[in-house]
Amino acid sequence: MHRRHRLLPSVLATALSLPTLGPATAATLTWNNATADWNIAGNWTPAGPPAAGDVAVVNGGNAQLNAPATILGFNQGGGVLSGTGNLTITGSSTWTMGTQTGAAVTQYDGPLAISGPGAKTISASRTVTLNGNTTWSGNTGANNTIALSTGTINNNAVFTDQNSFGNALTGTGVNAFNNAGTYTKDVSSTGTTTVTAVFNNTGTLNVNAGSMNMTASTHSGTINLANGASIEFRNGTNQLNGATTTGAGTLIVSTDNVGADGAATITGGAIGSAFLLSGGPLYGGAQAFNGTSTWTGGSIVGDAAGDFEVTDFNGDLTISGANTKAMVNGRTVNLNATTTWTGNTAANNNAIRFWNGATLNNNGTFNDNNTFQAFIEHNVGGPHNFNNVGTYNKNGSSVTVVDGGVAFNNGGTVNINAGTLRPSGGTSTGAFNIAAGATLQFQDGANVLNNVTTAGAGTFAITSDNIGADATVSVNGGTHTTAFLLSGSTLTGSDHVFQGPATWTGGAISGAASTTFTNNVTISGPNTKSIIGGRTINLNATTTWTGNTAANNNAIRFWNGATLNNNGTFNDENAFNAFIEHNVGGPHNFNNIGTYNKNGNSVTLFDLGVNLNNTGQFNVNAGTVQVFNAFDNQGTITTADAGTFATTGTSVDLQNHGILQGTGTYDPAAGRAVINAGEVRPGSATTVGRLTMAGNYTQTAGGLFQVNLASLSAFDSMDVLGNLALAGVLQVTSLDGYNPVLGDSFTIITFDDAVADATDLTGTFGSLTATGFDPALLFEVLYLDHSVVLTVAEVPLPPAWPLAGTALAALLLRARRRRA
Repeated sequence: MHRRHRLLPSVLATALSLPTLGPATAATLTWNNATADWNIAGNWTPAGPPAAGDVAVVNGGNAQLNAPATILGFNQGGGVLSGTGNLTITGSSTWTMGTQTGAAVTQYDGPLAISGPGAKTISASRTVTLNGNTTWSGNTGANNTIALSTGTINNNAVFTDQNSFGNALTGTGVNAFNNAGTYTKDVSSTGTTTVTAVFNNTGTLNVNAGSMNMTASTHSGTINLANGASIEFRNGTNQLNGATTTGAGTLIVSTDNVGADGAATITGGAIGSAFLLSGGPLYGGAQAFNGTSTWTGGSIVGDAAGDFEVTDFNGDLTISGANTKAMVNGRTVNLNATTTWTGNTAANNNAIRFWNGATLNNNGTFNDNNTFQAFIEHNVGGPHNFNNVGTYNKNGSSVTVVDGGVAFNNGGTVNINAGTLRPSGGTSTGAFNIAAGATLQFQDGANVLNNVTTAGAGTFAITSDNIGADATVSVNGGTHTTAFLLSGSTLTGSDHVFQGPATWTGGAISGAASTTFTNNVTISGPNTKSIIGGRTINLNATTTWTGNTAANNNAIRFWNGATLNNNGTFNDENAFNAFIEHNVGGPHNFNNIGTYNKNGNSVTLFDLGVNLNNTGQFNVNAGTVQVFNAFDNQGTITTADAGTFATTGTSVDLQNHGILQGTGTYDPAAGRAVINAGEVRPGSATTVGRLTMAGNYTQTAGGLFQVNLASLSAFDSMDVLGNLALAGVLQVTSLDGYNPVLGDSFTIITFDDAVADATDLTGTFGSLTATGFDPALLFEVLYLDHSVVLTVAEVPLPPAWPLAGTALAALLLRARRRRA
C-alpha cells in the first residue's frame, strides 16, 4: 500500500511533463456498399458509425439511417442514403451522384458541392436543407440532374448554378425547391436550367446568364435578371405574388405548343425587367410591367368576377408576330408608354382579340405598323372597349379593322398616316387626322362622334359592306375639314358641317337636324341616296349630280320628312333619266336658293312627294325637268334651246311669280297652263330669243311679258301651243339703241291649240311700256287669230296736237283687234 502511494506523484509528474495535444484529426469513413444499418460499425471502413467529427462517404449500397446523426462532412458519389433519421452535416460536403430517400431531413450546415454528370435524386419524402452555400456545377452535357421524386430542397443560404450545359431540376410527386436564401444562376451557366420541380422563391433569384425554364413555381421575393438572361414560364402553373423583378434580362411567359399551355399568375409587385408574353394565359390581380415588354402570343386573363384586374404596361410595348393576342374575362390593359403593333405576316394574323369582356386603354402612343390587314376583334361576350386617350398612329398602308364586338372610343388623337382605320362602333370625342391617301372608314356598328375633329388631306368615309346591318354614324357637331365620302350606311346626329370636298355615292342621311356641305359635293353612281326623318341638307358650294348607269338609278330619295337646300350651284349631269323622289311620309322639299343647272340630255323628275321650290336661278340647259307636284316659281328659270321645264301632275299648273326666260320650252301638264304672275322673257333681259309654251299660257294682271327688239329680224317672240289669255303688262325694250320705223311689225306671240274656238285668245295686255326707244315712236298691239303683233303706229296729224299729251298716252295703250 505504501508503495502505491509513493508512485502516484511520479505518475502525475510524468503526465504533466508530456506536450499538449491538439484536437483529433477528422476520420473519413467509407460505406461498404451494403444495404444495411448506418449505425453498425462493420458497415464502415474504418469501423463506424461516423461521429460528429467524421466525414462519411457513400458511393454505393444503401446506408439506412433510422436515428438522428451529426457528422462533419458527407460525400456522396453514388448509392442511397435512406431511413427516418435526420442527418446533420456541419462541414463541407460533396454530391456527385446517388439518392437520398425516406421521411427524414438531410441538413447541410456547411458548403455543399453538387457536381458531375451523375443524377442526384431526393425521394420518398426526403427533405434536404441547405444552410451553407451550395455550388451546382460540372455537368458534361445535358446531365447533372437533381430529381425531386416526392422530395424537397430548402435553400436558406446561397445556391449557385454553375453548370456549363443545359441542366435540370426535375420534380415528380409532392416536391418542392424552397428558396428562402439566394439562388444564383452564374454567368458561367449560359445554358437553360429546366425546373419541372415546384420552385418556391421567397428570397432572391439571380439569373446572371442563360435561362431558367420553370414549370411550377411561386415567387414572392426578388428576381434579378442580367442582360441577356431570362426566366421563362412555359408549362404548368407559375405565380408571382408581390414579387419584384429587376435587371436588363427578360421575364418570359410562353408556350411549347405541346398539350395544354402553362399558366402564369402575376399579382402585385414590381416587374422592372423586360417582359415577354409569347404564349399561355397570364392571370393575376393588379400587374405593373415597368420595363420594356413584348407580346407575341398568348392571353391576359381576368377572373370575370368584376374585380377589374388591371395590367399596366408602364414601359414600351411591342405587339408583334403572327399569333393572336387575347384579353379575356374582364381584364383591363393600360398602355402607358409607346406601343408598337407590327409584324403580321399575312392578312388577319397578329390580331388583338377581346373575349368575355375586356378593355384596352391607350394612354400613351400606339403605333399601328402592320403591313397586312389587321384586326382588333372579339370572340364572344362583352362589353369590349379600345379606349384611345393618348395618340393612335395608323402607319401601315393596310386596313385595320376594329370589329363590331369592340367599341373604339377615341378621346385623344388618332393619326391615320397611311392605309385605312375601320372602327365598327364606339364613341369618340377627340381628333382624327387623316393624311393624303389615308381613310377613316365606318362600315358597321353604331359609331358616335361627339364634337370630334376630322382634318387632313385624306378621307372620312361612311360605307357599307352589304353584309348584315350597316353602320350608323352619329356626327354631333365638331369640325370636319377633311374630304368626306358617304357610299353606304347611315349618317345621323345633331347639326354638323363638312368643310372639305364631299362625295355621296350611296347610303342615307337621317334625323331631325342639319347636314351642311360648305365645299363641293359630288353625288354619283347607281345607288339611291336617301334623306330621312326630318333631316335638312344644305349644299353651299358646287354640287354635281352625275354618273347614273341606267334610267332611274342614282335617285335622290326623301323619306319621312326631309329638306334639301341648294345654296350654291347644283349641276344635274346624269346621262340617263333621274329621279328626285320620295318613299313615304313628308313633307319633302327641294329648295333651290342658288343655281340649279340641268345639263344632262335626259329627264329629271321631281315626283309627287317632293316640292320643288325655286327662289334662285334654275337653268335647263339640256334635257327635261318634270315637276309632278304643285309648283310656283319665285326665282328665275332659264330654258336653253334643247331644254324643257315641265309640270306633269294632272291638276298642276306651272305657276310663275318670278322670271321665266330662255329659248327652250315650258310645258304645263295636259290641259293646264303656264300662269304668269311674274315676268316672262324670251331670250333674257339683254338678248333676244324664241320661247315655247307647250300648253296654255295665262298672264294675270300682275304679270309682265318682256319683248326685246334688236332689229326687224332679231326680236323676242313666244310660241304658245295652246290657248292664250292675256292681262298685265307688255314691256318692249330696245337693244343697242334700235329704233324701228313706221310700218314695222313684229310677231311677238303665236298661239294655236288646233281647235278654233272662243277660248283661243282671251283678254289683252292691260298696258304697254317702251324703254330705250326714240320718244316719238308709238307702238300698237294687234291681236290676230293666231298671233299677237307689235307694230309701229302712225304719229297723229297737227290738228290733234293740242290734245297731244292725252292722245299720245292713249296711243301708247291702243290695241286693235282685227282679222288677218
